[in-house]
Amino acid sequence: MKFEDAHYPTPKCKHGTETIPLWSCDHSLQGLFQSEELDHPCLDGRSKEKDIRNLTKFYPEYLPLFYKWDKIRMYRAGKASMVEKDEDGKSVHAQLMNERSWELNREARIQGCVKAGLKSGPINGPALYQNSKGIWDPEYDYVRKEWSSNAGKIGGAVTVEKKVGLHDPKYKEQFRQQSIENGSKTSAQVWECLVTGHTAPPGPLSNYQKGKGINYKDKSLRRRLS
Repeated sequence: MKFEDAHYPTPKCKHGTETIPLWSCDHSLQGLFQSEELDHPCLDGRSKEKDIRNLTKFYPEYLPLFYKWDKIRMYRAGKASMVEKDEDGKSVHAQLMNERSWELNREARIQGCVKAGLKSGPINGPALYQNSKGIWDPEYDYVRKEWSSNAGKIGGAVTVEKKVGLHDPKYKEQFRQQSIENGSKTSAQVWECLVTGHTAPPGPLSNYQKGKGINYKDKSLRRRLS
């Protein structure tokens, strides 16, 4: 049991700012007394489980009173969410409650999202791809390209900053040797332009075709000789 700041004489739901220290169990009970006195549910739905535990252990005779006011609280909250809307027609109350819940349980919510994604991703992902739904809808081709580009830039910047992956110092010599080998292999290739018959390595041939006004990106206009 620990002390908690209980709003008194005016409850927090009535914009009270003064508080007094009460044991957690007595704080749960005080909310019921204020509810009866003001005819208004002075309960916080976020502490519902804690209040039930406290009352069950220390004041079980007040449990019926708690359920009465908790029911009223939920009814009024639901009514308020149906009436008060923002300019987009969304419930103001529901958005507020969601924001509060997120701030109070941020880590738990993040972990929950990660776990849900790990379970649903392998199932929903292939289904969306096969049916061309969601981000795989052809209408979103341009969006996917932009997302991929942005994600690549962000991921690349992170690898450079943290010196991981190909930017890890311990792989520097290995990647350098691979670059030399790959460059040598590429430079040793000979390609022929099928429009003019000119032959050259890949890079120089692209520059040649570009200079001649040939679509150098169209690989059907060239063939590899060696």
